Amino acid sequence: MRIPTVLYIVLTPVTAYAGGMLAYLLTLRVGWEETIGAELGFVMFWGAAVYSVMVPVYFVLMYVLARRSRRRLLARSLTFGFLVSLVPGLLLFLPFGPEAMLSAESALVAVAFCTAGLLFGLCSWAYWTYLNRNVGQTREGV
Repeated sequence: MRIPTVLYIVLTPVTAYAGGMLAYLLTLRVGWEETIGAELGFVMFWGAAVYSVMVPVYFVLMYVLARRSRRRLLARSLTFGFLVSLVPGLLLFLPFGPEAMLSAESALVAVAFCTAGLLFGLCSWAYWTYLNRNVGQTREGV
């Protein structure tokens, strides 16, 4: 396995998760003027649990998008990463009724997962662009 592929597989989920958690904390601080306090471990654990289920979905989706068409790959990666990231919020809050989807907690979860989805899409686009840049080049002297 090549080094860029290993970096993509390892760093993309970590970057997206860290960005999602940072977006959650910033939204909580700026939007609601609150700090997370003792709930940080709870939020990070359950966020990571739900996100770990979403990572294979993101990888498969980005692979299919990159293989199907290379036109407008950035826009497609960002759009589908964003749309897929809405699923965890729906699954978490839909059992509590439709009004729960408009709650402040739902907005925080949506911000975290949508940011993670956008970052995943951006990293995937960068990876696939890098791979396509090297297609057709020959390795001389090897």
